[in-house]
Amino acid sequence: MLIRSATSASRSVWSTLRGSVRASTAAAAAPPAAASAAAEPLTPAEVYRAFETRLATERAAALAGGGAKRVAVQHGKGKLTARERVELLADPGTFREYDQLVTHRCTDFGMEADHMPGDGVVTGHCLVNGRLTFVFSQDFTVAGGEGRGAC
Repeated sequence: MLIRSATSASRSVWSTLRGSVRASTAAAAAPPAAASAAAEPLTPAEVYRAFETRLATERAAALAGGGAKRVAVQHGKGKLTARERVELLADPGTFREYDQLVTHRCTDFGMEADHMPGDGVVTGHCLVNGRLTFVFSQDFTVAGGEGRGAC
């Protein structure tokens, strides 16, 4: 039962991703006359490359936090960013971040138009003096570090 549900879930994710990539690729690459013709199915390799590109873009946005301007303001106050604080705490190379690509679901106060990568909280596990430790740090460069589910 568990294997079936995991398989069907991965199939739905695959078909959703494949459909969105197919639509964006066909719209960008096809001339207007060819738009009426049937779309060529994408190969799994093409879908995977598109996914990797999108993932790299999202990761870069999450690592940038609130942007260079907000990071500069934070440093100007003599404060470190959330990731810098975690790097100081953790043993070198041991931090494993969770939910790096999480975004809020708030629709109040016009927040649906505001995309905040990482959602203002850096979470994960690392070693601190050789001991396994679970950590979180609020990123004040992203929405004041208000965190997940703020609305």
